[in-house]
Amino acid sequence: MHFAAVLLLMFLLPSASVLAEKLVFQSTTGWMSLTGRWFVFWAVGVRLLLAAVMQVVRPDFTSKRIFEVTDPSVSGIVREVASATSPSARSAWLVSST
Repeated sequence: MHFAAVLLLMFLLPSASVLAEKLVFQSTTGWMSLTGRWFVFWAVGVRLLLAAVMQVVRPDFTSKRIFEVTDPSVSGIVREVASATSPSARSAWLVSST
């Protein structure tokens, strides 16, 4: 699952976006500029948003598997850091806490 997400966000989705903008929408922007724009959007922006949402939805994964902390009280800290990372993740926290 992780490999598929990395493959999509780093290569396939940026490439498809560049080709769509250049060929379908007849953009006059250069190839390198388009590549940089769409790589930053998918590989940086969307990936960080997904990581923040995952930390809000599953804080135990971050605390146990990544930081190797088994104390359940750290889940609140992990959620707080995730919501500070991404404003969009705050709405996911509100949904998961109700």
